[in-house]
Amino acid sequence: MEKYDKEALWKKKSLKIQEAAYLLGMAPQNTYTMVYKGKFSSEFVEEDGKEVMAIPRDEVYNYILKRRAELYKRAESYKLPDEPLE
Repeated sequence: MEKYDKEALWKKKSLKIQEAAYLLGMAPQNTYTMVYKGKFSSEFVEEDGKEVMAIPRDEVYNYILKRRAELYKRAESYKLPDEPLE
């Protein structure tokens, strides 16, 4: 997977599929699948004289926040002892 500058990506209004996949930590083909299943909306933006599919940056950001919240909620269900282990 190509390496991107994540801070520069977050400043863009829309992200190409490959860029969104990088921020989401998944393969681009899985990101395409999420678009086709309706998890993300898509738009076509012009780049180098071609139109490429892109996802609004805010949708990627909100998806990451949602997934983090789900992870924290699940983590609370795992019970740990009150006392540290020896």
